[in-house]
Amino acid sequence: MSIQINTIIYDGELDGIKRYVVRNWSGKIYVIPRILVSKMSEMEDFIDNPCIYILKGSKNNQDAYYVGESDDIVNRIAQHKKPSEDYWNQAIIMANNQEDKLSKGITKYLENELYTIAKKASAASLGFILMPNNNARTSPLSPYDEDMAMEFLDRVASISDLFGCKQLFEIPEEMKNQEKISDLFIKTKGLVALGGRTLDGFIVYKGSQVADSCAQATSATLIELGNVLRKNKIIVDNVFAKDYVFKTPSIASSIVVGYNSNGYKLWKDYAGKTLAELEDK
Repeated sequence: MSIQINTIIYDGELDGIKRYVVRNWSGKIYVIPRILVSKMSEMEDFIDNPCIYILKGSKNNQDAYYVGESDDIVNRIAQHKKPSEDYWNQAIIMANNQEDKLSKGITKYLENELYTIAKKASAASLGFILMPNNNARTSPLSPYDEDMAMEFLDRVASISDLFGCKQLFEIPEEMKNQEKISDLFIKTKGLVALGGRTLDGFIVYKGSQVADSCAQATSATLIELGNVLRKNKIIVDNVFAKDYVFKTPSIASSIVVGYNSNGYKLWKDYAGKTLAELEDK
């Protein structure tokens, strides 16, 4: 399906402020360089208009993103200009037009949905860093408003490559289809592993990465188990070649990180809660 997108370039500068408008969609997407955010106060689209936004930049030689929302977007973006947040250089702002504004409830819902999706994409990839946002929480909506919100987010995702944020939405299919109990991961020291609770123990999914060697203090039992998994080609080139069920979360995490570990603390969901916290519910 073809999509007609109009691009408005403010002040005639290609590296300046841009606005993207999609035909038959009430939403608008702005890309604003950090050095030009002061001009937002002159733009009518941002007056009393709830928005969601992405800050895009670089940290530790990786792309870095922050996801947020605000009903006072001009002041909110200005707050992000403090020296401690010097990683970002672009603000990508998404809102409906003034005649069809998003409600505050919808932008809170969108913030949480986008942050959750980006968390999953970040856990599956070493390509970018997602900056933490402790304010991103579920906001209940009516079925009608929820449909409206997801339609808005789907449209943003469909053109996300246009404003350089496609990787935020790139969740592997196997992760999309997992049940909540399986939405757990370990991301540490350059490796990522995905897994979850099962009736038989704890499963680590195909494609999960493991440490290439064990720490000196690792127990002989774990070292032997790792050798067996490699011998039987469950682990090939430090990657799980197929799903594998361990007896406990800690055995699973220890094989992944290469040392004796507490899986109840290492395995986390995409909101940052540990398996121990989740099982205490």
